[in-house]
Parts: sequence; structure tokens; C-alpha cells
Amino acid sequence: MTEATTSAPCCGNCRYSVINGQLGTCHRYAPRPDANGTWAAWPLIQPSDWCGEWESHAPDPAPPVSLEDVRALADFMAQTGATPLFDGFDGPPAPPIPEAPPATAEPEFLTYDKLEDPLL
Repeated sequence: MTEATTSAPCCGNCRYSVINGQLGTCHRYAPRPDANGTWAAWPLIQPSDWCGEWESHAPDPAPPVSLEDVRALADFMAQTGATPLFDGFDGPPAPPIPEAPPATAEPEFLTYDKLEDPLL
């Protein structure tokens, strides 16, 4: 590769490209149909090509929460009597159903005779 393809953000050093010699393919999106619409293929690229969606080959950053943090949280929850989410998805028991349903309120309608004009 040339100096331009090793330092500048271009297809030659993009994580989505597969370069084989002087040509390659871009795997950023799914293969696209050819002009006849008979079959699909990845777009052809050259190492010096570029677009606005370049990404480095660098590995993804570490997750924001470490395994030690997760274990510490689980220990804390166990000490406080909380039920951890990973024990199941049943959740807390449902609240008891009241014996009598609450009384329904009478609907209130706003009529013209109840309106007050703020300008008067």
C-alpha cells in the first residue's frame, strides 16, 4: 500500500473493505443488484477510494462496565435482599386485587353557560 492508503482514512485501511491486490469490495452494506438486476455483488473499490463512512480497524473499546463491577453489584443486591434481574424475568409478585372496584366518577361536561370570558 502507498503512504496515502496507510495514513489517510480511505478504503485501503477501512474495517469494511476486503482488498485483494489493486481491487477490493466494500462490505459496509449488503450486496447490491447489478445493472441487469440478475445478481447482487459487493461494490468494487480501490484502496485509494474513500467515502464518508470510513471506520478504523482498531478494536472496539472495552465495555463501560467490567465483570468485577457486575459481580460487585450482584453482591450488593444480594446483601440488601433485592432480587437480581438475572434470577428470572418473573419480577415481584403482583399486587393484591382489591375486593371492590373503585367507584367511577361521573363525567363532567363543559358547557357554554359555565365558561367565563377572561376579557370581561
